[in-house]
Amino acid sequence: MFVPKHFKFEGRDALLAFIETYSFGVLITHGDTGYEASHLPVVVDVEENCLYLHLARANSQVTALAACNNALMIFSGAHAYLSPRWYVSNNNVPTWNYSAVHATVKATMLDQVGTVGVVDALSAVNESGFDQPWSSAKVDQRQLEAMYRGIVGFRLDIEALQGKRKLSQNKNLDDRESVILGLQSTSPGEGVARDMLALEAQLKDSPIGDPAQDASSE
Repeated sequence: MFVPKHFKFEGRDALLAFIETYSFGVLITHGDTGYEASHLPVVVDVEENCLYLHLARANSQVTALAACNNALMIFSGAHAYLSPRWYVSNNNVPTWNYSAVHATVKATMLDQVGTVGVVDALSAVNESGFDQPWSSAKVDQRQLEAMYRGIVGFRLDIEALQGKRKLSQNKNLDDRESVILGLQSTSPGEGVARDMLALEAQLKDSPIGDPAQDASSE
């Protein structure tokens, strides 16, 4: 993706933490039928620098990954429209603030034991906030085995990470503060406002980019 220097989001640990937070991504492959995409939850293994997921066995991306194991995963964070009315300064245009991480990966198909492990890991991560977490032990064994026969697990080794945070870093402090207030007034904007507030300590009082680059930096 196109990333102007003032919108760069870098650091392996920070990018993996972002993926852990926004762990529902898009897997993109290219095969005989062209480009294909699936929307999937992943588990992040920070120590091994890899992701785990599973696909329906009938999904043609299984064949595409077997033929060419290179793929791209995209993870999107909070995003929202910015109205020019929210700026203190003049001569601004509509734009969109957002955060995203792209992971270039190399896929390895897992056996059934590995696939079961992916399902269990996904459940453990996403059930961790409940008082009585669900586990596969609650499902009839025969039904569970039938389900496992219909899915394929993959390990995705991360070869490259690229991040972008477009959070008004190219604007001055007064504009940023005003934009944050505008975002906080809308439900879609609340997440972006939180991201902007978290970034403020790094920006201090000055913009770090070209204020005219909003419309040309998507």
